Amino acid sequence: MKIFFEKIEIESSKRFDFIKLDSQVEKIIKESGVKEGTVFLFCPHTTAALVCNEADSTIHRDFEKVFNKLIPEDLAFEHIMEGVANARAHQLAMILGNTILAPIKKGKLSLGTWQSLFFVELLEPRKRKVKVLIFGD
Repeated sequence: MKIFFEKIEIESSKRFDFIKLDSQVEKIIKESGVKEGTVFLFCPHTTAALVCNEADSTIHRDFEKVFNKLIPEDLAFEHIMEGVANARAHQLAMILGNTILAPIKKGKLSLGTWQSLFFVELLEPRKRKVKVLIFGD
């Protein structure tokens, strides 16, 4: 079994920025030489998330509407040293999650027909990282 570790560097451009990771992950899978296995993605940030969903900007805009209804800016947050947007981003990151586990088949991501992997910026434009661990044969 092979184990391969790499990172993806990202620069987000706005709050609720959905950054598609498929091509970067595919490149890392190819570099790893793994044909059958698993790719594990980890987001080491507490105000960002990783999701697997459709690559459709209308869906991403709908998510923003849901995020705003789910955690409105007028909630009485206690964690406000860095502002309400920061407090909301922490809450959303916990709900969405910071990991993705996906299969590798024949040396490629094996996702559903409409699925893609996304980094989601929940705070503001920033430089970010996603850690990638690939294991398999």
